[in-house]
Amino acid sequence: MKPFGIITLLLLASSLVYASAYNQLSGTYRIGGKTLYDPPKNEPQNTNIYFELSGSAAKDLYQTMAVKPQKEVCGETGTQTKTIGNMQCTLSSGGKEYRCWFGIDVKSQKIVNGVIC
Repeated sequence: MKPFGIITLLLLASSLVYASAYNQLSGTYRIGGKTLYDPPKNEPQNTNIYFELSGSAAKDLYQTMAVKPQKEVCGETGTQTKTIGNMQCTLSSGGKEYRCWFGIDVKSQKIVNGVIC
């Protein structure tokens, strides 16, 4: 293979690696039951995992959600909220803070609601 072909192949391979790179994420999680808040006493509390993303992960998810934001769904005046199914992301009124909430039912592997507002 000629040097030009090798260089082209290496550049193509490196761009594919970069495109699939994982990023750091910030946020919190908790293990719980099916009922997000005030669960019944007899409900197992190890069936779901709930996430709250913040920072760049929340910003990227908010910007990826191809729906029109709704004003003041939850939180303070001026917030913008995007919701798709059981996944919800909010942009603060100042436009600087992003947060997203969702959960996963571990057994069914389905996305469930991760916030109540």
